[in-house]
Amino acid sequence: MITINNLYKKIGQKTLFNNINLQLYSGQFTALMGMSGAGKSSLLKIIAGAMEKDKGEIIIDGRNIEQYSAIELAKKRAILSPNITTNFPFKASKIVAMGRRPHIAGEVKEHDIQIITQSLAMAKAEHLAERFYNSLSDGEKQKIQFAKVLAQLFEEKLENYNNKYLLLDEPISALDIAQQDLLLKLVRNLAENFNIGILAIMHDINLVAKYADQIILLKDGELIDSGTGEQVLTDKNLFSTFNAKIMLSKIN
Repeated sequence: MITINNLYKKIGQKTLFNNINLQLYSGQFTALMGMSGAGKSSLLKIIAGAMEKDKGEIIIDGRNIEQYSAIELAKKRAILSPNITTNFPFKASKIVAMGRRPHIAGEVKEHDIQIITQSLAMAKAEHLAERFYNSLSDGEKQKIQFAKVLAQLFEEKLENYNNKYLLLDEPISALDIAQQDLLLKLVRNLAENFNIGILAIMHDINLVAKYADQIILLKDGELIDSGTGEQVLTDKNLFSTFNAKIMLSKIN
């Protein structure tokens, strides 16, 4: 479990977060929603340890995040960021292999190769392995980056994902409708069958309602609400978060 206690962050004259308290659980898919500028990406970075906070605590499985070494933290959680580019002519499989860096002390071993192959398969990206990364479409690059973060979380055994965390910044932004559905099914499978805790920045309320176990609504660095879709996706909360009247209806 990741626990956020009394999080406060200020940049210049702007307060990004003021007294944020949250809990993220292993085995659950949590969606983070809010308007542009609400602080979603910054919150993800602070939880990941990639951005400093001013006050508060981030506790990961009973340990303060500041007690983890860089390698320990890299094995515990992985971050998928949007629009990752490279100036080098790497093949896609090489990009995925970079996810193994926290685990490799020397030569790449047979189980590392197996994990890279398995990660590509889980991301439905095996056919892209030998193509040059910079030749891929944005959606194909996103698949490769997803395979990379999967490879980062595996230990020596392929099934060992227990008590790991995936932090996803707009993971479906470059995918078409069919590919969005496939990736979110994979995310649900990782939560349910591998006990991975997922936190994903999302914009599509319909997909959030369909796939997420928990939802966090954020506005101007303030927590509007958190809980299940039934608890959180109310007319009042949606108007407070998005400044618009949004009506949800169930289709059987």
